[in-house]
Amino acid sequence: MKSQKGIVSSVSNTKVCKKCGVEKALKSFGDEPRVKDGKQARCRNCVTISAHALYIKNRQLIIDRSKKWAERNPEKYAEYQRKSSAAYRLKYPEKAKAHDAVNNAVRDGRLKKQPCYCGETIVEAHHEDYSKPLDVEWLCNWHHKQKFGE
Repeated sequence: MKSQKGIVSSVSNTKVCKKCGVEKALKSFGDEPRVKDGKQARCRNCVTISAHALYIKNRQLIIDRSKKWAERNPEKYAEYQRKSSAAYRLKYPEKAKAHDAVNNAVRDGRLKKQPCYCGETIVEAHHEDYSKPLDVEWLCNWHHKQKFGE
């Protein structure tokens, strides 16, 4: 069966991304119950790239909206943060311990944040090995997601 953009191959469980044109496994596409095949037209990677471009274009607007929502809904925001943090700590105790160690070291001046290799100064600590909590690479959110996700 010849593949066409967006068409699911009946022979194998693949689909062609409408954005990049690459045939990929169905697990590479997000769920979309409103369409016949149940999968989004663009692969997860293309969706991520598009979302990042939109975020970069509207970064300050998105940040401002999030801050306003948190200010208008302090109880909901605090509850969301509490539940999210507790669930993460239960699921990933070693990661949580490493994150605490980095945060404490930055606070105490034993560790200094460095810019990402792209120049961004708003950075996150990336651990290659959580058993070495202070051995980190400083990455912006975008590059951290790219390195961790790929």
